Amino acid sequence: MATDYYVDADSGSDANGGTSWGDAKEHLQAAIDLITGVVNDQTTIHLKAGTTAEYTQEVTIRGIRPLGADAGLTIQPEIWTQSNYDDADGDPFNATPATGIFDITADDKPCVLTMDITVIDSVVDFLGMEFEGKLTSQEMAHVLVAYSRFEGEDAMAFANGYGGLTLENCYLDSMPLPVVAYANSTVSLMGDVYIVNPYITGVWALVNSHVYIAPWGEKPTDYYTLQIKTTSPRQTDFAAIKAVGSSYVFVKSGDINPWDLSVSRVEITNDLDVLPPNYYGVVLESASVLQGASLMSFRTKNKKGDYVTMPAKQQFRGAAGEGVTLLK
Repeated sequence: MATDYYVDADSGSDANGGTSWGDAKEHLQAAIDLITGVVNDQTTIHLKAGTTAEYTQEVTIRGIRPLGADAGLTIQPEIWTQSNYDDADGDPFNATPATGIFDITADDKPCVLTMDITVIDSVVDFLGMEFEGKLTSQEMAHVLVAYSRFEGEDAMAFANGYGGLTLENCYLDSMPLPVVAYANSTVSLMGDVYIVNPYITGVWALVNSHVYIAPWGEKPTDYYTLQIKTTSPRQTDFAAIKAVGSSYVFVKSGDINPWDLSVSRVEITNDLDVLPPNYYGVVLESASVLQGASLMSFRTKNKKGDYVTMPAKQQFRGAAGEGVTLLK
């Protein structure tokens, strides 16, 4: 069984029942309010694509959890087609044949969420969206974001206070702090995740938090790279990845089990003409740990504009006397 709700920012009304396009809600929160507590089937909220009005009003999802293997809550655009990605044998960022509708690096996303979304003690999947506000997972929530884009000064993927957040084949562009795990939270970066032009830090784990960088579960041998490319940092000290306060960054190798061949990689690139003196690939502080350093590569430009290996002293930095650990 399945339950479907519909949201149309142009012609919907929150007085409607939300069970068809002709009876659609206007705001996402109004559709979420139709769901209480446990969901017993696959429940999907469909957002009308190509609306003139924006999806704005802030959203809180609280206490929604699945009961059973086939149950769950998914929020997706009207025109989402999962099979275009499940069957993709090439670049997951342009997997839709001909139309390119879900080319994540493109600027024509079908549904743009210009709002802050907070998920509390809930399980929810977001598919094929563009986020221009903060998405927060907290208090034992688990949020999956797949084939989606984050962009802009106000955007952030944020796990807070025991929250869990998974980004799967996502693109994050021009943000101060794209990915943050804070206060005993966990962020998983799976498949191909591209972070372009972070201003301060690309991925930041702090206060007993964890960041896992792992292959895409559907096709672990095809999609595996986290790329962080910097074009215009806005502060003197920059770190592509930073772990502070007994936090842990783990890059998955195939060494856990002899039959497990799936491996992640991390590519950090300074795309400026000159490498700033306080630019670092990885910064570890206050008893933090990085495991998988040998799976990371660091590039910068020389005077000719060609990419070369970043100086070793700027690839990793650990604060002396703070008990940090770097594992190859």
